[in-house]
Amino acid sequence: MKNLSEPVLGYWRMQGSAQPIRYVFEYFNIPYSEKHYEDWEDWSKEKFRLGLEFPNLPYLIDNEYRITESSAILEYPALKAKQPRLLGGDDLDRLKVKELIGVLTDVKKEIFNVVLGDKVGWQDRKKECMQKIDPKLNYLNKFLGSANYLLGYVTIADFTLFYLLDLISNFETEIGLKQYTNLKLFLGSDLEIFLISKSIEVHKDLNA
Repeated sequence: MKNLSEPVLGYWRMQGSAQPIRYVFEYFNIPYSEKHYEDWEDWSKEKFRLGLEFPNLPYLIDNEYRITESSAILEYPALKAKQPRLLGGDDLDRLKVKELIGVLTDVKKEIFNVVLGDKVGWQDRKKECMQKIDPKLNYLNKFLGSANYLLGYVTIADFTLFYLLDLISNFETEIGLKQYTNLKLFLGSDLEIFLISKSIEVHKDLNA
């Protein structure tokens, strides 16, 4: 681990579930370092030596704070930056953000089954994936409407949505997001421009 004064994000050498977390760190310009694991053997050497109560990847270590589970870690940079509005501006919005993260997690699981799976039958599995996530993409498209962000202002749910839409637009080039007009426009937002610039600088050397 490089600098113990900085949060350390541990994960595989890939974008994956850690990518939205990286985006939030970058959004607030919070210095952090990463510990990458190459394979299960590499991870198993440290898994039970880090003081994690629930050992898993990704993990975040920031001095006495040791957190696992991507949905929990995603909230941490906003709290560290003292910007809790990113988690929702009031109690009801915070519940709505958690609801949206749940929906997006379901979508993520289906996409990851394709982009991280066996390349045998890739085209068929990609088509099946799009069929499975179509209902939830339609729900998200309707929920977003003409707003720039899911709740009308930036929350952690927007970072996760951006990452998943970016994956879809890359692996489903023929259809992509054509039928999801609002989601397609979301990828042209100011947030998208910011995240793309950060991705090019920091994250594009990692696989999906």
